Amino acid sequence: MLFLFLSINNTVYLTTAFNRFINHKHFPTLFIGVIFLLCLVSASMSHAAGNLRLLLSSDQQGYFQYLPYFFIEGDLQHLPYADLLPNGNALNIYHIGVAILEAPFFLAAHAYAMLFDYELTGFSTPYLLSIFVAGASYLALACYLMTKILTKYFNCLSALITVSTVFLGTNLLYYASHEPGMSHIYSFFLFSLFLYQIEAFLERLSIKRCMLLGLTLGLITIVRPNNLILGLCIPFWGVHSLTDLKVRMTFLFAHPIKILIVIAAFGLAILPQLLYWNLVTGHFFVFSYGHVGQGFNWGSPALFKVLFSPQNGWLAYTPIMLVALIGLGMTARSKTHNSYAILTIMIVTYYIISSWWAWWFGAAFGHRAFIAYYPLLMIPFAFVVNKVINTAGPKIKGLVGAAFLYAIFLNLRMTYLYHPPWDGPDWGWDRYVSILRQASYLYLETLLK
Repeated sequence: MLFLFLSINNTVYLTTAFNRFINHKHFPTLFIGVIFLLCLVSASMSHAAGNLRLLLSSDQQGYFQYLPYFFIEGDLQHLPYADLLPNGNALNIYHIGVAILEAPFFLAAHAYAMLFDYELTGFSTPYLLSIFVAGASYLALACYLMTKILTKYFNCLSALITVSTVFLGTNLLYYASHEPGMSHIYSFFLFSLFLYQIEAFLERLSIKRCMLLGLTLGLITIVRPNNLILGLCIPFWGVHSLTDLKVRMTFLFAHPIKILIVIAAFGLAILPQLLYWNLVTGHFFVFSYGHVGQGFNWGSPALFKVLFSPQNGWLAYTPIMLVALIGLGMTARSKTHNSYAILTIMIVTYYIISSWWAWWFGAAFGHRAFIAYYPLLMIPFAFVVNKVINTAGPKIKGLVGAAFLYAIFLNLRMTYLYHPPWDGPDWGWDRYVSILRQASYLYLETLLK
């Protein structure tokens, strides 16, 4: 168990060993393969594995339906899970970005279905299984990218512990394996890809880097538009003072053509969404959720409930991320590790999420809206892990390792137990504690009486 290494005093040997391991030529293949297989194993235990139609329930159907109706039916104006408009068309309120990322897997499934005589409807078994494969693939790639990013700041042991803990100890695993058709795992991947690119982009604004960054930010936007807030990394990444900000803005304004390339690539990436909106409504820009009466309560954000409510409160169901918040406070105090950029983005995001009309984001395992931002939060998380490894004594390391292991165990148990919805008017602290006791096996004491 990787986390038990925290309790070992000789961290120099371990760090050296993990440096060799992570720099081995076969590490990417091995790491991605292990994460991918773990996702598929978890997926095989999900409720959707026994009933593949669950992969097309609610939001997942909204994201997926673009694919069969574009590639097979050739009709995007009359999607089945959509809001009927006065002009006779139906508006899909869900954005097109997830479908674009799922498309390679859908087309591979289509070819498989043709070869082995499955129904070519876009909804038969190969197509549905492709959603599982897509979720596992994007999560595995994202976790690999995050190890590469974190090793720029910390030793390899800290990077692997951080990525492994966030993967196994949060609702990230659930949404990659149990509900892979939701948008969150795709946002997690795109955020990781963006962070992987940002420092190289800021070092030298080459045409290739500008195009890739703009395309990535555009895809992020058409998966979930509010995630465009990640674009604040461009002016703020690596900035820890007003002087740093002035230098960054001077640098950006000195390359207007390159910035225009970023904007053009961004526009190209969001073009499919704009064309769809125009096809269906006659307008290029549409607030699709507004068509079904959904919106923001900017004046009364549910700031406390979003974090601590038994109804999907983020920290109530994902307490391990307290480590990231502690690390963010520490890095902000020392003005290091891009803390100002991360803190600014997280504060704005926290307010946006808290202001959504359904601040608990419906039937969900934990608060799913924060998953996209885990790549940002992994940096302060790794800061804490690195500090424990390098400065704490054996007893503290052992306690931290035990706490991490328990958080992972609890999350895996709750992932297995979860059957939506864990919310609603009758879902309070008593129901939450009951699930917590069951996940911890504490319910056995009542069975034995």
